[in-house]
Amino acid sequence: MWHIRSWARHIAGVMASTLLFACGGGGGPSFVPQFNVAERELYEPGRADSGIVAQRGSGGLSLQLEAPTARALPWGGDTSSVGEDKFYFDLLRNTYISLAMTPKMQELIEAVELYDGTGNRVWRLDASNPTITEAWLLRGHESTPIPRYQVRIVAARGALETSHVLVWFGDGLVSTANRYDMGKLQLGTVVNCPDCNLSGAQLGAYKLESSFLKGANLRNAWLVRLSAGSLLSLDELNQFKIFWDSAQVAGARMSRAYLEGADFTGAIVTGAGNSPAEFEAAHLYSAIMNGLNLDRVNMNAAFLNRAQIKNASMIEAQLNSAQMVSTNFSNSNLYKAQFKKAMVTGTNFSFANLEGADFSDAMMEDVNFTGAILSGATWKDGRICATPSVGSCLQVSPP
Repeated sequence: MWHIRSWARHIAGVMASTLLFACGGGGGPSFVPQFNVAERELYEPGRADSGIVAQRGSGGLSLQLEAPTARALPWGGDTSSVGEDKFYFDLLRNTYISLAMTPKMQELIEAVELYDGTGNRVWRLDASNPTITEAWLLRGHESTPIPRYQVRIVAARGALETSHVLVWFGDGLVSTANRYDMGKLQLGTVVNCPDCNLSGAQLGAYKLESSFLKGANLRNAWLVRLSAGSLLSLDELNQFKIFWDSAQVAGARMSRAYLEGADFTGAIVTGAGNSPAEFEAAHLYSAIMNGLNLDRVNMNAAFLNRAQIKNASMIEAQLNSAQMVSTNFSNSNLYKAQFKKAMVTGTNFSFANLEGADFSDAMMEDVNFTGAILSGATWKDGRICATPSVGSCLQVSPP
């Protein structure tokens, strides 16, 4: 079984953090031991000085690479300009990077570039140089500061939509999942594990549709589907792998699952482009899904009463006919989300981006739109909110 196995994650994480703080971390912040993070949590000088700098063993980075012609989506915590993403990593020991771009990948990605700590480009992977084989990076003497590198990923000029990119640094920090609970899972069989601790586990190969995971701890779990579990294998000297959109990984399939009270905090669930997650008709009562990437997720007819989905990216999410009683979407990006015929009662959309959202025929009562952007949204009676509309649907125009 290829899920992460160790009981010492906390101790190892503290030691790693302490080591980097003592060594200076290449002049930036110390490493924060945390699995599976999105762009808003990543380090960037001047923008997020206390953000996370990846290193070997720090799990996965979930990136949304917008097409060059797309609009900026700051609610997703973009690390760079439209059409480009970047992340930093610290080099703890001698290591190498091997990457290859297939013709299919080149439809989405123009280039991957590596820069050293002084801003000099080390190499560029593109159509004219589509393969990097064991490009070695040397740590240097232990008395010197830890080297810090930057990776930039540039979208292809002809790309038409946002793509999901996952960068996998390996599982050295270890899962906090309960081994006994993990032993209950069987490949090919619907998962039935109420109140189980599956935190940090790699669950992409398991059958999660119609699963029963009431009260489960899924914090930092990897729930995206993998074409093969071996994809996550890294030898000891390989720094990271990059998975491009749905060629190798795709959004979690959890339709009709019973997930009342489950905690998804920090989990990698879905992506953008053509790899959205499926939660259609899922029972998500009181679920915690804060900070997740749920772009284009299918939550039609889902039960979301009292769920927390704060600070999430839910661009073009499908929530038609869903139940959302006392659901908290505060500070989430719901750009062009669909709420047709949904039950929206006591729901908190404060400071959310609902630009272009569609509430046609929705039942709406006691909804909190404080600070929410509603420009261009379709109201329940078919009227279109004027631009700008913040906090309420102002100066509505006739349908």
